[in-house]
Amino acid sequence: MDDNKKKALAGALTQIERQFGKGAVMRLGDTSAAVRNVATVSTGSLGLDIALGIGGLPRGRVTEIYGPESSGKTTLALQVVAEVQRTGGCAAFIDAEHALDPVYAAKLGVNVDDLLISQPDTGEQALEIADMLVRSGAVEIVVIDSVAALTPKAEIEGDMGDSHVGLHARLMSQALRKLTANIKRSNTLVIFINQIRMKIGVMFGCFNYGARVVLADGSTEKIGKIVNQKRPVEVLSMDPETGRIEPRPVVKWFRNGATDEWLYFEAAAGGGSGRRKFTCTANHLIFTPNGERRAGQLQIGDEVLVAAKHYALSEDQRQLILGSLLGDGSLRYASEQNVSFRVGHGEQQRSYCQWKWEILAPFANKIGKTGKGFGFDTLPMRQLAELYKQAYGPEGRQISEAMLAALDARAVAVWYGDDGTFSGSYECWGHGKAEIGCVSLSMADKERLATRLEELGMGRPTVREHSLLFSGERTRALHEKIAPYLHPSLDYKLHPDLRGQFH
Repeated sequence: MDDNKKKALAGALTQIERQFGKGAVMRLGDTSAAVRNVATVSTGSLGLDIALGIGGLPRGRVTEIYGPESSGKTTLALQVVAEVQRTGGCAAFIDAEHALDPVYAAKLGVNVDDLLISQPDTGEQALEIADMLVRSGAVEIVVIDSVAALTPKAEIEGDMGDSHVGLHARLMSQALRKLTANIKRSNTLVIFINQIRMKIGVMFGCFNYGARVVLADGSTEKIGKIVNQKRPVEVLSMDPETGRIEPRPVVKWFRNGATDEWLYFEAAAGGGSGRRKFTCTANHLIFTPNGERRAGQLQIGDEVLVAAKHYALSEDQRQLILGSLLGDGSLRYASEQNVSFRVGHGEQQRSYCQWKWEILAPFANKIGKTGKGFGFDTLPMRQLAELYKQAYGPEGRQISEAMLAALDARAVAVWYGDDGTFSGSYECWGHGKAEIGCVSLSMADKERLATRLEELGMGRPTVREHSLLFSGERTRALHEKIAPYLHPSLDYKLHPDLRGQFH
């Protein structure tokens, strides 16, 4: 560049700085390395950080996390919040959907006590709050969940059915124009969570394009894609006759035209954190524990069937449940598809309760306080629904032939641990006696149970009104059979000669 051009450029730069302030324009090479290198925040996932190419999400930028419903958008945003808090930064969460679960957030590592949260009434309020937080320079990250829930004030205050064409789009465009400079100046990371938008009103069957169906191999696919491409896939479907989930081939593809009315549903995930979400028309049939119902007939609080992980009971788990049903355990029936196992013990049997929980842990909820003791329940399981029919009759508790046939020493040990006692002289077997309570069973069931114990080599106990009584050599036979399976904390219920055999 010749001298005249250099002088002209220097004059222009001086005038710009005088009018707009120092730093309004500069040579990129004059800036510090800190400015040239974009600072980042880790996503909490090494694979994603590597894929992004810079080690995380950039500060001083707007980041949009978008995807289908229940694809983990909020979870990812909360993980980024946790990473910011871990380094001592301040985080804010603008919950436009009014659906943030603080318990789930805490599980992801978020310090919910220090998290700034806002649940605004309108989209304008949400974006103004975001702008103020950004301009403060004290907040490292602001999450807005979600763009779709940023409802303009005019729409909130208007009547149902009013048309507000383009209002939401203009609101977002204006807000981003205003926010961008402040975000860069304060070096704040701003995350917008958004959903995938489809063509308005098009129905695929009774769903919109983005509704995902579960294929026979366990993967999911958008129903709109299956219909448009006429894919001959197999999908998982429930047989209403048997209640079993089975793969069924798709034989016809329907694109039912347009609709102006959609119903949006959120259902609690079976036994786990999170929710299942879907959008359908009012006439779509939904599986419930009591059969099929049209979506438009469902009310908040109604039960629907959701996909849940299947757990096959091991024989040890089955025997523990059988023994507990004779003792301190019970099955809690809510519906044909919703039966769970529950057990509780006193303070002195905490370790015994913990042992039961460890055996059932893959599908057991955490141990908690239950009255004066401790207990837990399991996830709802279809296998337990079948067992419920065997263990409970019109008159209450019963013991079916199938339960009797399945009973072995492991179940008897659990039953004895729950309701058994041992008393009398320890010096001579003939004077000690064992007794197992069974108050809730009928006399006929007690007789059948006594016969089964005799078949197992434990001697036939005397049937009493509220218990089964073992005396003399029968107590020895009972203790010898159950000693390897009785938890060590209950050794005092065994004859001293047979203690310490648990394995």
